[in-house]
This record gives sequence, structure tokens and C-alpha cells, in this order.
Amino acid sequence: MDLYLDAEWFIGGDIFLLGWSRNTKVFGQMYEDTLTEERFQDLLDDTDGIIFFYGPDIGIIEKYFDIDIRSNHHCVNLLKVFKDNLPGMENYKLATIEKHYHIKRNRQEYKANIFSIFQDWRKPQVRSLVLQYNREDVINLARLKNIIFAQFDIEDEYLLQVRLAGTTEIKKDYAYLLPCDIYRGKSFGKYKDGLPGENPNITAQLVVQAKFYNDKTSLYRMIVLMYDVIKAIDYDIITCVNNRDSPFHLARALAIGIAIRKKKPFIDILTEHNTKADKKIENKRVLIIDDVVYKGTTMKSALDACSKHRPALLHFLAFGKSQRFAY
Repeated sequence: MDLYLDAEWFIGGDIFLLGWSRNTKVFGQMYEDTLTEERFQDLLDDTDGIIFFYGPDIGIIEKYFDIDIRSNHHCVNLLKVFKDNLPGMENYKLATIEKHYHIKRNRQEYKANIFSIFQDWRKPQVRSLVLQYNREDVINLARLKNIIFAQFDIEDEYLLQVRLAGTTEIKKDYAYLLPCDIYRGKSFGKYKDGLPGENPNITAQLVVQAKFYNDKTSLYRMIVLMYDVIKAIDYDIITCVNNRDSPFHLARALAIGIAIRKKKPFIDILTEHNTKADKKIENKRVLIIDDVVYKGTTMKSALDACSKHRPALLHFLAFGKSQRFAY
């Protein structure tokens, strides 16, 4: 059986509602006392097919339950599938894809204001609206998958190509990518309104405000959230990728802030557009910081350069990722 997942979470990654479905008719929801690792593991144990989701949900769920789903199940991000097969869309929000295929829904107010879903969940008198919204999300995900897979005759070979690698599988020499999907980033956005016709995005708000408006509060929030991901891991050196063309080196500021909280040294080790690394990282435990992964080119160059010097441990952590970086 396949499994479709759609999670709702507070800022910081604490899930408060997890919707699931097997198809368009068999579905359920976990929240409060039913939102437990044991119940979720039972759901996984009954899944011998593919786990489908949209966006960063798998990373959020793995972090919340502290489990590795991707290494043990065939996981497919339908965002990647839809982008591959529906090129040229205005955007790839699930609501846009639903509209494209004339799929109607009763609850869509939370698409416009993500903060209102937090508020309504805390109000017993309107919590049912959030439950209905999540239920429609996970059922429509199954419905869209069926429509698009049939329309484009998507085969098993393709699904193997887009299968998400787990932590134990994406190791390259001494490096692997830590989850960078605390939030799914965008390559645009203003602090308040974003671009015309676009919904505000939390990642874009924080990144743009810190990077271009020198907002110390946004920078601090980013540091705290990133530190939370790696606080239990010991490092010898914390570094960052080279700056691009921005006047403010956000990745460096984040790395220094994290180093201070970890009480570990910050050292610039990458040079020549992240293609060379200092030999001093040999046998060291190294953390590389970036703000947003766009295409993954910088990340790959940095990991390749550092791996040549055989560090004892090499992690790469970004605050978010753009829509262009599928997973």
C-alpha cells in the first residue's frame, strides 16, 4: 500500500497535525494524544509501497519523531514530479495545481495566511476548519497524483530516479547533507507582502530581512533555529560557504552565531568559489553553513572540496532551500 502524508507544524517544526491517506477514500489524522511515534510507526509498518508528500514534510516528520524514513522507505516528493511533468506553471503551490485540474475544495483560507492556521488550531471552536483543510490537502494529493501519473504515463523507472535518498544513502566519502528543510525557501520575497500575487513565505521573510535590511532580529531567529538542528552534534570547526555578490555575507554571520552558541571556533576554510578547502580540516569534525540552497551547486562544490582532505565528519546545513532545489 502507498501512503500520502501532509503535516501541519508551528514555526520551529513542532507538528500539531498529521494527515495521511492510502487513496482518495481511506484517510486519517493524528493529533494531540494520537500523534505519537508508535502510532506513526504502525502506519509506516503497514506501508509496502511508496510514501508520497509535497514539499518539506518528510524532513519535518523525521525531525519531529527522530526517525529516518527515507533510508527505509521509497519516498517521492510530488513537488519534484509535478515540476518535471508540468513545466511552465506560474508556480507549483498545491493550490495552483488543484486549480489547474479543476479540483475544488471547501477550505483554502490557510493558503493565503499560514499564521492563521496556528491561531485557529488553538481555538477549539474553529479547530474543525483546520482539520478539514488538512484532510482536503492529503486527499487531493492522492487525487492529483492519480491524475498526473495517468496523464503522463509515469513509470516505476522514473520513480526510482526521483526517490529521496536517506541519511545512510547520500553519504559521499565523509560527507552527508543535514536536513535543510526547516522551511522551504524561495528566491524572492519582501518582509511583509512578497511579490504581487504571492503569499508571504517565512524563509524569504527572514532571509531577505536579515540579508538586505540588516535586521538583527531575523538573523538571531535564523541562528536559533539552525542551532537547534545541530545542538547535539560535536564539531571541531564551523565554517561557511564563500559569499556570492551580496554586500552582506549572511552565511558567514549565521556560521559565526552558531559557532558562538556551540562554543566552537569559526574558521574560513573554503576559497576559490568553494572549490578549495584548507588542509587543517583533516581528521576534524566540520560543519559548513549556508543561508539558502538554490540549485545545489555551491553545496556540492563545498562538500567535494572538503571531502578531499578526509575530515572525520562533514555536515552541510542551510536555513532553507529554494523551489528550484527539489529535495
